[in-house]
Amino acid sequence: MTMTNPTSSIGARIRQVVRLNFLYPWTLVVVPWLILAAIFLVNLVLEGILQTEGIARVSASFSTEPFLIVYLFISANALLYQQFPLAISYGLSRRDFYLGVLTSYSIIALLTATGSTLIALVRGTLQSFEPSAMGGYFALVFWAYLAVQILGAAINAIYMRWRGIGLFTFLAAASVLMISLALNFGQYGLWDAVYRLLFSTDYAATRVSVQLGFLLIVALSGYVLIRRAKP
Repeated sequence: MTMTNPTSSIGARIRQVVRLNFLYPWTLVVVPWLILAAIFLVNLVLEGILQTEGIARVSASFSTEPFLIVYLFISANALLYQQFPLAISYGLSRRDFYLGVLTSYSIIALLTATGSTLIALVRGTLQSFEPSAMGGYFALVFWAYLAVQILGAAINAIYMRWRGIGLFTFLAAASVLMISLALNFGQYGLWDAVYRLLFSTDYAATRVSVQLGFLLIVALSGYVLIRRAKP
């Protein structure tokens, strides 16, 4: 890596950040696919054992999504925290760095969602092999993988801006808020409405709008914090 030319285009500077992030692809690319392969093999072994014992195949199995969501949340935190000082030392602006990180997250989500979809196809866990079913599954896991990385980056940005006290305050406030919402939903019988909003096809457009709005707010919050963060 060389010092950034301030006269280069924003696209070139974002590509430089992406190249910096993927300079050592083991953590961001290889490990997620290793997780996919390991879970796939574990499921094959379990199904083989069940068939050997004469037990009919059951739908319960290890899903790749929860493992990858946890891993991507952690790796997104590490990527932002570790690369930020290095990017600043190369003369990159905080805006270019953050846009490059978001681009990297999108690439990681794309690659990992592709692997999850391929495994779902091979194992036959999709309800249909129609393009609409595959596209719907891919879009869902891509969204989940991208959202959890952006959320992880925003939480890490809180630590980078205000260190431990800021992160502790945020986590405490978020915990109180979630507990309060859960108690109020239960008291006023709102859980059915929340379930319909989250899962019913009647509210698909509203659900997508809320999700996109939430992700945009989280991403912008991360940028605001990064602007004042200390390397």
